[in-house]
Amino acid sequence: EPTSDGRIQKMDVDYSTTVDEKIPQCEALVKQGKLTEALDMLLSLEKQTRTASDTHSTGKVLMAIVKNCFEAKNWDALNENIVLLTKKRGQIKQAVTKMIQEACTYVEKTPSMEVKLKYIDTLRTVTAGKIYVEIERA
Repeated sequence: EPTSDGRIQKMDVDYSTTVDEKIPQCEALVKQGKLTEALDMLLSLEKQTRTASDTHSTGKVLMAIVKNCFEAKNWDALNENIVLLTKKRGQIKQAVTKMIQEACTYVEKTPSMEVKLKYIDTLRTVTAGKIYVEIERA
């Protein structure tokens, strides 16, 4: 995978098996009303996959994070995590693009105009000036 400065980055460790095990566990936690625990697990997994340059797994984890916030109907957590994850050091562009694509599907599912406007604002903030997500721009 090319890095931001154009170097090809080799994946150090493949986390796909771990990710495929953890994501359903986290979804189960969310169904029990334990979003915070699920997010803690996913965020620590995100750090591992990102630092190992595992683009595919990082994309899956980022999508799982936004999906779980959405399933829990926790729009504040959703807004916060979208911003948080796009700012991570060495974040993988393709992974963010996947997350933004997923996040954009929730715009029409917001419970109120107020929540919708705040959410669109979050998406606009994280996509502003980012060529790779311009097409997804809300």
